[in-house]
Amino acid sequence: MATIYKTFRAIRTVLYAILACFLLPAVPALAQADLFTVEGVQVDVTADSALAARDQAFDKAQADAFMVLAGRMLSESELAGFTAPDVANISSMVQDYEVTAEKLSSVRYIGTYTFRFRASAVERYLNVQGNSYTNVSSAPLVILPFFQAGGRTYLWSPYNSWMRAWNRTGGAGGALVPVIVPMGDLEDVSDIGDDDVFSYNPSKLAALLKRYDAGDAVIAVAAPDGNLARATESDEANGGAITVSLYRTDRGQPEHVSEMVVESQPGDTLSKLLDRAVGEVQAALKQNWKEKTVVSTIREVPGETKNAVVARVKIASLEEWARTQQSLARVNAITHTTLKSLSPREALVELAFRGDEQMLRQALAQAGMTLSHPKFAGYQSPTDGNHLVYDLVVGGRPVQQMQPSSYQPPQQSPKPPGYQPSRALPRDQIGDTSPHGYPIQPRGQQDPYTGRF
Repeated sequence: MATIYKTFRAIRTVLYAILACFLLPAVPALAQADLFTVEGVQVDVTADSALAARDQAFDKAQADAFMVLAGRMLSESELAGFTAPDVANISSMVQDYEVTAEKLSSVRYIGTYTFRFRASAVERYLNVQGNSYTNVSSAPLVILPFFQAGGRTYLWSPYNSWMRAWNRTGGAGGALVPVIVPMGDLEDVSDIGDDDVFSYNPSKLAALLKRYDAGDAVIAVAAPDGNLARATESDEANGGAITVSLYRTDRGQPEHVSEMVVESQPGDTLSKLLDRAVGEVQAALKQNWKEKTVVSTIREVPGETKNAVVARVKIASLEEWARTQQSLARVNAITHTTLKSLSPREALVELAFRGDEQMLRQALAQAGMTLSHPKFAGYQSPTDGNHLVYDLVVGGRPVQQMQPSSYQPPQQSPKPPGYQPSRALPRDQIGDTSPHGYPIQPRGQQDPYTGRF
């Protein structure tokens, strides 16, 4: 049984999971992968005694966990010059921790920890340091890994080595962008088939997303080059490469977003090469999410007006309002909520938040809430008069991306002449299209949405 520790000043209080089941109040389930929870932190320390080794290991585990958290929240450029604070500072940001496994001898300690950090404390530290960061997790993504080999395209087939590589990760992606690999049961196969990579039924894809409680799907098409045309997973890669093309699916038809070429390294088998390609796709998804949700540094200036909106929430009971308050409390972008009025059918609440309004919409969407565009409703502020009022709709599946009201989706375009969904073109024939016949937006001319999931 894992032991959970919580720190209050210098005192460590031990809680047991069995007691928590009976003593803690019931609350709506949190996301499986919490952005501020770092699991599986392993340490192995040798010292003069077991006690000294354990203390040193605990300090090292805290520092390692904080760097994992920083890796989730900071961009690559921010992370390059980032150094962890001292252990005393890190300890002040720890909400609680678990020791999930440990072994010790007279001079050695081996342990595995889980740390839960206080979001407000971590964000305050990053603000003081002048770092820009993301503080909201993506809704889970379903990955659809299509594999092209021998002139055919595979998804559920046992010949899909690319799917097996994703299954080996356990549907990873981490707390920032959780990734789900579909099981491939009868319902999945019925919704999208091996030949549906670019001709799937959007309503069936939506049904698949609903079953997995996911916000969106990403199509990842992997095509080995000629050096790997006949290779099995255990064969050496022989200088070959895998081309991975990523497509977004949230606008009714697949849209090419990016392409990467993962080259083999000495000693690679096809299996190892595919595993590394999985890691590069995950890294691309995380970087894309960070760019969309970055929060610029916020410095507290006396008398400065903070970003805030007034939202109207329709409720059926006070119990429903209590649940809504709990949901709002878990939205990291919101710094403070102030109840302005409450009636049996409606609550008026002011939401103070970090970043801009689009960032707030994105964060609320991940919690299953939708913020309307503002309406004038005569709300009177004692300091600055009338306010615009937004409608906050609670419920429904999380939305991966909110579009501005002026946005009009593109019309369904006809398939290009000679369209072959299972044919992979050689790289020297790609030109200005993706390997599958879809036009690639010229670099530097992408709008804020076309090049993103």
